[in-house]
Amino acid sequence: MGENLWVHFVASMSVVLNGYALAIIVGVPLGMAMAFLPIIDCLFGPLIMILRPVPPPAWIPLAILWFGIGLSGKVFVVFIAAVVPCLLNAYLGVKETPQKMLDTARMLGAGRWTVFREVVIPSALPILLTGMRIALGNAWATPVAAELVVSTAGFGFLIISGYRNFEVSVMAAAMFPIALIGATMNIGFLMLEKYLGGCPRIENLLRISRIWSDFPLILVKYNKYSSQIMKKLTSNLLSLATAPILGQPPSTLAA
Repeated sequence: MGENLWVHFVASMSVVLNGYALAIIVGVPLGMAMAFLPIIDCLFGPLIMILRPVPPPAWIPLAILWFGIGLSGKVFVVFIAAVVPCLLNAYLGVKETPQKMLDTARMLGAGRWTVFREVVIPSALPILLTGMRIALGNAWATPVAAELVVSTAGFGFLIISGYRNFEVSVMAAAMFPIALIGATMNIGFLMLEKYLGGCPRIENLLRISRIWSDFPLILVKYNKYSSQIMKKLTSNLLSLATAPILGQPPSTLAA
């Protein structure tokens, strides 16, 4: 039983990792591009809004028709389940970047790529990581549903085999690792979020972004004080220059 359980674990995990990695590779860059470039949003936004309400298990029959009962069909279903949270949270994270930070970075001469790298990504990172964690949970739950329908290995296949043979112990032996592995992945991702949230580079980028956001106020105050100083200095210089002509002390004219 232990050896068979390991075979089913490898089968399910290979589906999850392949589909999840593909969802991150496609969903995160596409979501950021849609939020940062209006033309990309116009091209892909309507299609995503139409397909998003379709539940991932509804794609299982089409995946079987297109890819068969092998690994590719299950990876496709996992990709559909995981790509939506990655894409939407990447889009939201970029859109939630404060406009004041973007304007300040451009005012300081930063180009579009520099603004995206130094301002947008650090600002969007917390929301992006949350979406990736949600996508990981979806990715782990989906192959089990796919394996219940058609599969030759995996935890879902083990559960349906126990059901057909009236073996409750087999079903329980498959359900317990599903819950344990899912909780472990969630805790690991939370630790990753905490580590990246305390990363010195990310903290420095966020600190620089906050300084940039306050820079216009500092500049306005500096210009105000500098204009007052220059005005006073000019007045004193004029008083010194005209005092011998008018026959009055410089202090009287300055007053």
